[in-house]
Amino acid sequence: GNQVRITAQLIEARSDTHLWSETYERELEDVFAIQDEISAAIVESLRDTINLEVDQAPRTTAVENTEAHDAYLRGQYLLAQREVSGAVREFEQAISLDPDYALAHAQLAIAYQLGYLDISFTEAVAKAARHTERAMVLDPTIAEAHAAAGLLSSDEGDLEGALRQFEKAIQINPSYVDVYTWMANILGGDLGRYAEAFALREKAVQLDPLSIPARFNYVDQLIRRGRLAEADRELEKLASLAPGLRAFLRGLRLSQGGNWANGALGLLDALRIAPDLPHTRYVLATLFAFSGLEKEALAIQGEAAPDLLSLLGEPGRALAAAEAELAEDPADPGKSVAVGLALAGAGDYARARPYLEESWARDGGGMVDYSFRVDHAAALIAVRRAAGEEDKVADLLAAIRDHVRRYKEAGIGNFVMSVSPDYEDGLASYLAGDDRQGLALIARAVEDGHFIPPSEAYLQSLYEHPDFAAIRAMQEARQVRERGKFVAIVCSDNPYAAVWQPAEGTCERFAAEDGD
Repeated sequence: GNQVRITAQLIEARSDTHLWSETYERELEDVFAIQDEISAAIVESLRDTINLEVDQAPRTTAVENTEAHDAYLRGQYLLAQREVSGAVREFEQAISLDPDYALAHAQLAIAYQLGYLDISFTEAVAKAARHTERAMVLDPTIAEAHAAAGLLSSDEGDLEGALRQFEKAIQINPSYVDVYTWMANILGGDLGRYAEAFALREKAVQLDPLSIPARFNYVDQLIRRGRLAEADRELEKLASLAPGLRAFLRGLRLSQGGNWANGALGLLDALRIAPDLPHTRYVLATLFAFSGLEKEALAIQGEAAPDLLSLLGEPGRALAAAEAELAEDPADPGKSVAVGLALAGAGDYARARPYLEESWARDGGGMVDYSFRVDHAAALIAVRRAAGEEDKVADLLAAIRDHVRRYKEAGIGNFVMSVSPDYEDGLASYLAGDDRQGLALIARAVEDGHFIPPSEAYLQSLYEHPDFAAIRAMQEARQVRERGKFVAIVCSDNPYAAVWQPAEGTCERFAAEDGD
């Protein structure tokens, strides 16, 4: 009938020792009340058994409509897999069945802000704001509402406010793994506090070894630190959870040290396993650009991004692409600074200045991974020098050096895609007038696989230095070598033919090049 019996047991897995058990019999009138009652009883029983320290027992947020709850749970599952469009549909279904379901509003707001949907930044923030506000009104005691508010504050540029909201969410639920990841994103990517961010990523994996986002980000950071043996072990743990993501990370790992061909082949594996995986095509396009495969780089994304066009030595096209992207989404600060960088790359320093100065001020006069990077700093240095403001260059050089210091303190090394402490350190030295030290460090970065864009106006003084010719030759030699390795595989018996083909004429052109 309506009678339920629930048995809970605690076993120490190493020794198979039975530590504790209890059986509960209840009338199934309110499943959420039973969950709360029994979880509280278990917590209380385990305080003495394993010295469990919990301020309060877990609490279920009751919902009257069980169909809404089922839709919410389906959305939670999809969100954990980062299948965000499906999660949005389920959360919207839950809200249509129960308009006052606070958890569904909060998680829908979170889904809109994760960046996986084909909508503009402005639209995502607007939708998230409505549902965050609704969740807070309905139930401000749930951790998910504060998590959504934290993401919203971050999108609105209030990073300290975001961290406060995330800390509140963790106070309510100390095991909220995603929040540790989002805090790490802000501390590392937005504030440049890389060592603190990595500690949070380790914490997230410890809390939930099966969390795909937590493990993905942890492995990514191991690769950035050159801890490749550890990364390999963690990659195997990810294989059964998310084979596509595992293949993606393996591609990044294989590309280390300037092995662009191996990285591209690994990412094609990821494309074959999970054709719709976010970022795979972007990273493939970047590796194609490094290797001088221009047609492949432009084709793989469908629409070339400004930074890709810069890597291909096309500053004019990069500027046009950046301006088009900003026109589509004027409120996105990332699009704004991209226009500033593209203008500086094209040599239009007067127009570049307001975009770059605004980004520099927004980031508090410091450098970080996600927004104001070394290329932006170098561009702004060129802008200020062109205006005769040498006295305003020192703070930018100091910011680059401070960024290098934070990289090194966090154990971050020369990561092939976008990070190179040696390049940043060398560029700061070179721009400060120490040509010998600067060029030596830049050469070491290129030897490790860092790629320097070939035609940016703000780097013109570097290009024109007589000793840079050897560095450029080293980069071009690697380009030919890696391109040859890649073409030899995909132009003979292409194992990726089902999802990707070389561009027309590529095989003939580079086979002839190898022959020469």
